[in-house]
Amino acid sequence: MYTSKQDKLEYLKKINIYEILNNEYIIAYKSVRSDNYSVFNFQYKYEIGKIYESHCDCNLDEEDSFGLSAWTKEKALEYYDKGKLLKVKININDIGTITFKDNKIRCFKLEVLEEIK
Repeated sequence: MYTSKQDKLEYLKKINIYEILNNEYIIAYKSVRSDNYSVFNFQYKYEIGKIYESHCDCNLDEEDSFGLSAWTKEKALEYYDKGKLLKVKININDIGTITFKDNKIRCFKLEVLEEIK
């Protein structure tokens, strides 16, 4: 999604599944293990109040690829419901892609706000 912030914002408003804050950020959710590590690997231990950065695959058709990912609360729990659920904030400019199949977000940067579950 190498598109403008405005294009991303319009798409987010169209799908209407993520909370949008001041047309700058979205609120999404991330499932992690009970020890706060990423479900996929031990590269990241997600802690409240911290910001994480990574390269990400901006290909719309690749559901599972590299980069930081987040979802709706329901999809995050569907993906992995054995650990913790974190609420995250993502700047719209930092979104690399929103996949077509299930609107999963891959991004370059996200901030962990709080633990939900």
